[in-house]
Amino acid sequence: MLGMIDLQLAARLKQAREVRYSTAQEACDAFGFKYPTYAGHENGTRGFKKETARIYAAKFRVGLEWLLTGKGDIQTSAETDEEKHFLSEFRQLEAADKENIQRTVRGLIALQRARQPSDV
Repeated sequence: MLGMIDLQLAARLKQAREVRYSTAQEACDAFGFKYPTYAGHENGTRGFKKETARIYAAKFRVGLEWLLTGKGDIQTSAETDEEKHFLSEFRQLEAADKENIQRTVRGLIALQRARQPSDV
């Protein structure tokens, strides 16, 4: 029922979001989603396309099939091997170095968002 209102799909989207974020606003802030659009998707007052579902599944790290149909596993792997390795090395750094890396990453994310406005 993609593109149409599907309350079960909306409920799964909310469930996926709640794994990582307490509120819809937190998720929107983290990913640059437009709150009114996302809230409509999550509360079932607005349908969304498969491509949007793909974005949500990737951002919330849930299985696309689960999000769309309720079948399969809710969770995908939390991190790739490369991400796990990076996090392991990051954890060994001193606090000041961690802060510098976090500032740099936030800056890169802001630049990326500015270049590619979200359709979500």
